[in-house]
Amino acid sequence: MAMVSNKFLAALSVKLGFHKHLRSNGAVVEHQNREYVGEVEEAEREAKGARDYWTNTKQPPKVLSSMDERCAGDTNKIQ
Repeated sequence: MAMVSNKFLAALSVKLGFHKHLRSNGAVVEHQNREYVGEVEEAEREAKGARDYWTNTKQPPKVLSSMDERCAGDTNKIQ
């Protein structure tokens, strides 16, 4: 299995505490992030030391950067 994936990087971000530094303007995104963090932390507790605990979690929430959000509706800007 490839070790570089969104799922792995998201779980690593939770493990390192990077998720605490995310900023968003929407309650939906904040809720999705909190839910995902809880799931990853629970999976790690239940894994009993297994390093691949993150493989049993759902896909992390997708969040667009502010630049992506501005360009998402206008395909002429993305080239």
